[in-house]
This record gives sequence, structure tokens and C-alpha cells, in this order.
Amino acid sequence: MVTGSTLQLSWPVNYVGWTVQVQTNASSGGNRSDWSNVPGSTATNQFFTSFDPTSGGVLFRLINLSEAANCDLSRRHRTNFDGL
Repeated sequence: MVTGSTLQLSWPVNYVGWTVQVQTNASSGGNRSDWSNVPGSTATNQFFTSFDPTSGGVLFRLINLSEAANCDLSRRHRTNFDGL
């Protein structure tokens, strides 16, 4: 949900323990392969952040890091909020 310049992401409570990751991309560049963990995201099922739609793309994904370590990439969920 977007309210003003605040984005709220939420997911089912059975995904508490998973990690939200973020990747920012300059408006002149493409997607990169580096992702950063959102601190504290494993302890909740929602995340709020402010954004500037003119500053390029921002990608978020919800990932189970223990499964990713075992190379089970089929459970990754990716949402692209580019252009909100």
C-alpha cells in the first residue's frame, strides 16, 4: 500500500522469520545482483519505507535465507515497485 511517499509491504504471519531484501538502481542503470537485508525484517510481517519515484528503481523481495543457502530458489518471492 502506498500513502503519500510511504510504501507499506506486508505478508502472511507464517512468513515471519523470512528476510526482506532491497536493491536500489539508478534511473540510468539496470538491475544488479547485489541485495541488502532490511534490518529487523525477520521479526515482523510488515515493513514501511519512504520512497522517491524519481530516484530510480527499488526492488524488494521476501526470502527464506535458510532455504536460499540450500539453493532452493523456488520459494523466493519478488515484487518490483519500480515506478510507483
